[in-house]
Amino acid sequence: LSRKGFFRDRDVTITTHHGEKRLASMSAALIDIGGEKHILTVLNDITERKAVEQSLRESEEKYRLLFSSVSDAIVIFYINTLEIIDANSSAVGMYGYTIDRLRIMRITDLSESPDDFHVEGIRHVTGSDKNVQSQYHRRNNGVVFPVEVSGGIFTLNRREIGIAMIRDITRRKQLEEELVRTQKFEAIGILAGGIAHDFNNLLTAISGNVALGKMIANPEDELYENLLEIEKAATLAKDLSFQLLHFGRLSKPVIDTVPLEDILRYTAEKLFHPDNVAIAIDISEGLWPAKIDAGQIQRVIGYLLTNAVEAMPDGGEVRVVAENFTIDAGNETPVRPGRYILISIRDSGIGIPPENLTRVFDPYFTTKTTYAEKGMGLGLSLSYSIVKRHHGHIRIDSTVSAGTTAVLYLPAGD
Repeated sequence: LSRKGFFRDRDVTITTHHGEKRLASMSAALIDIGGEKHILTVLNDITERKAVEQSLRESEEKYRLLFSSVSDAIVIFYINTLEIIDANSSAVGMYGYTIDRLRIMRITDLSESPDDFHVEGIRHVTGSDKNVQSQYHRRNNGVVFPVEVSGGIFTLNRREIGIAMIRDITRRKQLEEELVRTQKFEAIGILAGGIAHDFNNLLTAISGNVALGKMIANPEDELYENLLEIEKAATLAKDLSFQLLHFGRLSKPVIDTVPLEDILRYTAEKLFHPDNVAIAIDISEGLWPAKIDAGQIQRVIGYLLTNAVEAMPDGGEVRVVAENFTIDAGNETPVRPGRYILISIRDSGIGIPPENLTRVFDPYFTTKTTYAEKGMGLGLSLSYSIVKRHHGHIRIDSTVSAGTTAVLYLPAGD
């Protein structure tokens, strides 16, 4: 004041004659009255204004915290240009872009099908009835995943602003598919068990008569060769009948804590395979024991190894890897969080076409064409059922001409 002769809008605290504390904005200036210096002071009570400002700051902070912490992705964008204005941390994590990158993108860039975000479609999703739309979006790494989109429209500074709330439903879709597959297996299993029992009785009669015919026929005759073919076919049919019966009456696993290394090495050692196929086993140090039915899991390993060997008619290597793996609550694998043994069985064979990959666990689905190999397409179906009864998970990853990997998650013991 002494240097400039005035100051303006200084916040001060004053005490009224009632003893109440108030906030005031004070301005003051030096004035000359009759040759004498005086200070002119103006006080403006700003207590209420400051209270409103503080309330607004708290409200903004509260909604900013809500915006940042909600688990669904939230993307704010201009309706007319579809340019993204802002996005929350969940959107950053879901799509794999930085926030700066998102702010120079259009919301259509997030969708696998840009038509999902045409203006009329947005108005449909953000309308008063709050429709939820199912779409497929693409992450920064190229992975396409299912989402549900809802939202709203509001006006700010005479511009229409859209807000899209996006929920990743990958896990839900997986669980729905698992439930449908399980229900289908149960229905087919009941049917298969009944058919297999009667079929096995017929095969017993055929096999008995073939044995009698072989006793009578001359081994040098063509009839004897025909009987051998019938016997061979009956033997294959019995094996298929056993698979049907087992599929229909799959027993509840008898769980015990078992070292998996012994099962893997024993199954690989006993498996018949051509000389041009090698089986390599890599067991991680300190591998946890597994809570499994050893007999049932040995059968699963046998099915998977057999498929791997048969996928390499020109030879190659089957690599079996077993390691410890912990699944947390955020993992998309459809099993309970906890400790698991992760087993991967990888071949370098012909691979599985994408149109067949989604059907590999379907009962009776097979791509084998020769009479001796064709089977009933139950090996992977049985494997799926057994692993699910162990509260584990099985999946098949494959690339045509590059090979196939079967991945097993089995619960670890204490």
